[in-house]
Parts: sequence; C-alpha cells; structure tokens
Amino acid sequence: MAIFGSQTLAAQYLRVSTEGQRYSIDHQRDCIKRYAEQNGLSIIQTYVDQARSGLRLDNRPGLKQLLADVTGRDVRYHAILVYDISRWGRFQDVDEAGHYEFICKQCGTPVRYCAEPFGNDDTAAAAIMKALKRTMAAEYSRELGNRCFAGQRRIAQIGFRVGGAAPYAYRRILVTPDRRVKQQLVRGERKGIATDRVLLVPGPADEVATVRQIYRMLIERKMSYCEIAKELNRQGIKGPSSKPWTHHQVRSILTSPSYEGTLVYGRTSRRLQTSQTKIPPQQWVVFPQAFDSIVDDETYVAAQRELAGRTIHKADEQMLEELRAILRRHGRLTAKLIRSTKGCAPPSSYRNRFGSLEKAYSLIGYRMSVSQNIETRERIRRAYSGLLEKLKERFLDTLVIEGRRDSFRRSLRFGTNVVIPVRACMSFKTKLGRTRWRIRTDPTDQHHLALLLLMGPTNETVSKVVLLPPMSLPRTIDVSGESRLLRTCQSVSPISTLFDLVSEMRSADLTSGDSEAHGARFLRSVIPRETSFAPEE
Repeated sequence: MAIFGSQTLAAQYLRVSTEGQRYSIDHQRDCIKRYAEQNGLSIIQTYVDQARSGLRLDNRPGLKQLLADVTGRDVRYHAILVYDISRWGRFQDVDEAGHYEFICKQCGTPVRYCAEPFGNDDTAAAAIMKALKRTMAAEYSRELGNRCFAGQRRIAQIGFRVGGAAPYAYRRILVTPDRRVKQQLVRGERKGIATDRVLLVPGPADEVATVRQIYRMLIERKMSYCEIAKELNRQGIKGPSSKPWTHHQVRSILTSPSYEGTLVYGRTSRRLQTSQTKIPPQQWVVFPQAFDSIVDDETYVAAQRELAGRTIHKADEQMLEELRAILRRHGRLTAKLIRSTKGCAPPSSYRNRFGSLEKAYSLIGYRMSVSQNIETRERIRRAYSGLLEKLKERFLDTLVIEGRRDSFRRSLRFGTNVVIPVRACMSFKTKLGRTRWRIRTDPTDQHHLALLLLMGPTNETVSKVVLLPPMSLPRTIDVSGESRLLRTCQSVSPISTLFDLVSEMRSADLTSGDSEAHGARFLRSVIPRETSFAPEE
C-alpha cells in the first residue's frame, strides 16, 4: 500500500562526497527509484551535490536550492526522498541536520529515507533511531579525519611530502616507498597508486637563483618584505604562477624551512572543515634533510636571526627593554633617538603596539616632556588642519592650500604672486611656569609674510593668529608673549583681516616683475621693517 496514496509527486536528493565515488550516485538513484515505485511516488525533480562534503551547508548548492524551493512554497512535490541519514549530511552538530529536516516538514514536504531500517513515521522508535543515526554519521567523519591525520603524520615522520603544491623553486617527484624515482609530477597531477610517495627536488635554475637572491637581499641589504617584492618586480622576475611578487610570497620563502631541506608537517589544522588553528611547535613533525636544500644552513639561520630582530617578531618586554637601554645611554627618550638607534623598533611600532609612544614610556617609568609628546603633536596637527580647511571652505575661489596634507609646512597661495607660509607654534611651560611658543621656520620663510598659529595652553586649539614680516630667523626659536619678535607681528583677528591685507597686496602693483621684491616692499609699508633676531636668553 502506498504511503502517500496513488502517484504522489516527490523530489529526490543525491550526494557523494568525492569524485572517486563514481557509482554512488547511480546506486542512490536506483534505490530511491525502487522505494518510489513501491510506495506510489512519482519523482519529478532531482537535486544533486556531486563531490560535496556533508559537513556543512554552505558548500552544498543542491541542498541549499532544495531548502530555498521548499521554503518558497513554489514546488509541486510533497515529499523529499533521500537514500539514508548520512546522505542528508554528516553535520557535526546533529541538531543542524534535524533543523533542516524540520524546515521541510513544516513546509509540507517531509523528508523520507529510503534505505534506513526504521519507518518514516513519527513514532518514538523512529525518532530515537534518527537521533542515533545522525550521531553515527557525524562520528564517522570525526573518526575518518583522525585516521587520515594519523596516516599522513606517519608518512611525514619517515620524510615524505604530504599533500599540497610544491613551494616556489621546487618540483614534486613521484617515488616508490624505497625512494626510487618514478616521474616528475606537473602542477595538478596526483599520484595514482596509494603506496607511492612524493618528494621535493630543486626546480629550474632561474627560480633557485631568485630564492637565493631573496635571502641575500634580506641578510646583506636588510630589505623588508615589501622592498624585496618591489625590487623583484622592477627586475622583471616572475613570481609564483608567473604573477608579480607580493610581500606575502617573499615572507613565505624567507620563513619556510623547506628551503634548507627540512620537512615540517602539522603546523596548522582545519579538521572537519573548521577554522584554521595553529598547532604548538612541540607537536609538529620535523624531518631534517628530507630533500635537497636551496640555501645552506648558515644562510637560513642568518635569515631567521635577521627576521627575529625585526619588530613584528619582538615581544612587548623586548621592545620595552630597548627603550630602557636608550634611556640608560642618553638619559632621555625622544623619537629621534629611537629612530637613530640601530636595531631598535621605530616610534611608529611603539605607537601601534602600545597605543602611543607616551604609554610605552610610562611602562618603563619615564615621563616625557610636552615638547617631546607625540600626542601633543597630534593635537596640534588636528587644530592646524582644521583651521586650513575652514579657510579653504570660506575662500574657495581665491585660495589654494599647498603642501602635503599631513605636513606642518603648508602654505596659502592667493593668485600667482602671494604665498603665505603657515606655521603652527606649540605652547609649553618653562620650569618657572612661564608660557612660551616654539616657532619652527624654513629658510624660504624669510622671503615671505608668514602666518603663525600660536597654540593654547593644552595645544588643542589656536589661541592667537599673527602675521610675521619677512625676516631672517633661526630654524627653531622659543618666544614669550612679550618678546620683541611677537611685537613686530600684526594680529590677525578676526581671520578675515588676513584677506583684507591680501586684497590690498593684490590691488597694488604686484602682478609683474619680481613678486617677492614687490611683496616685501608692500609688507614693510604696513608692518615694521625687516630685522634680524637672535634667540632670547
């Protein structure tokens, strides 16, 4: 007697996990066909997942389409036929398999297993058997994974290559268990006999020479991964798969023990298609001299020593100890001293690792002065850039801001002949508590009117804006509010005053001849004449 009555419409779902199971699909189809005939079912649609693992849903387009059709309620069939529980899936969470089956049942298209010993009904016995079978299907995958890993580990322990493409400059060769060479394997080829093994041999001479060149560029020229990749591309040397070099590929070559002939297996794991996890080094399989090396042991060790000295490989305590050494040697810490110390991480690395240079200093008990404080520079940079952006927005048609966006040495250009450098002046306190501003100039400033931004007490906002006449000044000078230098300046408050002055300059006869000379004559007529100024005591 038919379960669903005469000629109930149904769909079938078929799955095999590997291409090697060439007859499995046909076997499932025949079994489902017999079940359908015995139970008055007519199969009108087929969903297939060919060579798809049953561990996850996301790599099974057939099952995903089935679920989409069923939940869309746009199907003509009223049952889904599956060979057995394992073909539905070997989900490691057995509730996931039950969840997908329940979705189908809820939409009026229940799943029916055609080769299981229990009935397709809602009895307690059937529910128990389903739960048990789902657990057995999941456990089978776990046990198979453990057996495969143990077998591959054993192969690696006796010095043979296990899986994967050959590294750059190497080629795979097929050998017998006693290491007699049979043939070279080209990319994409696999061994055909289970007992055969694979070894690595050095490849083309040009690729071998490139690997040795990479090691020399690291050891002798101290080049970074990116610098090496750029140099190789500049020389027109093709990378792996004949593509341009990347820093990831360079790093792989410089850190892989394969290039000194050592086989290492089991550094990471992705069992049962889970996320990749790192395996502790003590659990790795390491087989020295498993195949011919491309670089000698001395070169490889020197490369690893060079890499170990670089910031990315340094522990936090090692970086802090480098700061302590600089402090002991110089009695102070500055970004310039850190940059000039050979072997020490750059200031940017301390900022990335600890959040800021100031925080790194605090961890070794050192308090930096405000003039050294990177955070202060960032506050000044924000105020400096903010003011320039406001000027640009207000005077879009007449003003061009020149210089790099991240620089403190930018200039305002009005037309073709009026250029005004803009200099941010940090505020700080002396030991006696007096306010000073630090003015940093450029040799070219002596030919131009300069706009000085005097920062407030916290260096977060601009306190005053003044115009400095053309004059010769030291590169760095500290001034107080009562200094003779600031008394020669003209206050620009509000800021529109600057543009009033510029308008006068542009209306004057400054459009021909030596614009600098014309500008200087005009500025001396509105601002005290050019002077020389020495730093105050």
